[in-house]
Amino acid sequence: MKKFLLLLTLMAANTGGCKPSEHVNPPQTIGERTNEQGVVTQRIVLESSYTTDEIPVMTPDGLRNRTHGTATYFLDETNKPRRELPLMPSVVHTSKSGKCWPVEGTNQWLSAGTDPIGNGDKLYFVLFDEKRIIRTNVFSVVPKWKSEKSEYELQKGNRIMLIRTPDGLVNYDVLADTTAKVEK
Repeated sequence: MKKFLLLLTLMAANTGGCKPSEHVNPPQTIGERTNEQGVVTQRIVLESSYTTDEIPVMTPDGLRNRTHGTATYFLDETNKPRRELPLMPSVVHTSKSGKCWPVEGTNQWLSAGTDPIGNGDKLYFVLFDEKRIIRTNVFSVVPKWKSEKSEYELQKGNRIMLIRTPDGLVNYDVLADTTAKVEK
């Protein structure tokens, strides 16, 4: 125990000259809106970075360096100043997805995904615009690993989601917040 405390004391005393190391990831486009000609008019961009402190931290797995990450989301729009989207971390966390799709004919976006840690049988959905989260939903789905088909498909300008549920296919109207069973 004395050796361990001595080691910790020496490590703490020897951190004065350590500088954090910053790593900036390239910007990543996670959603695009296009006009009738196919020209991109809006884009949601993720800029992320992480800093590694060269100060060893004791973990159950042994000594590790301390890492801090940041993620900032922006809305890039033709002929308008770039704007930060502070609600995006909540959208990404709630939807379990890092992708967004524009809802055609509106200023709204959607994000949807399955939980990568769980069984994949829950579909998390978020409808949002630049200022707020409009709606969230969770659907029971047949996971891709069971059916070899995607849990959902976007249709009609991303206004309709065809969802594969355990009870069969349903159409979800993302604007009206209604579902309808698909008849075969």
